[in-house]
Amino acid sequence: MLAGEVLLLSALACRSANKRRFMEVQSTNKRIAYEIVLIVVMVLLVILQNGLKDLIATDPVPNFVIPIICFMFYALAFYNARKIEKVKDLNAEQ
Repeated sequence: MLAGEVLLLSALACRSANKRRFMEVQSTNKRIAYEIVLIVVMVLLVILQNGLKDLIATDPVPNFVIPIICFMFYALAFYNARKIEKVKDLNAEQ
């Protein structure tokens, strides 16, 4: 159950970051805050489980591996979107 919720939240955040990267939508503070809230909720879902150490020891994939991979994908999407924004800003100044 947890893996599905984690995947859903990170997919929404990554999709939003990729839309910013491909300039389908404008990059606003509200959109970035939305993405960050989704990722924070995802992390809280994992961290606030009862007996997290035991869950990771007995079933590491949905309780550790999937959330880490989802976070890495979002971090990559966020970085790429910020890089595109900086290039766009530099081009606008010239």
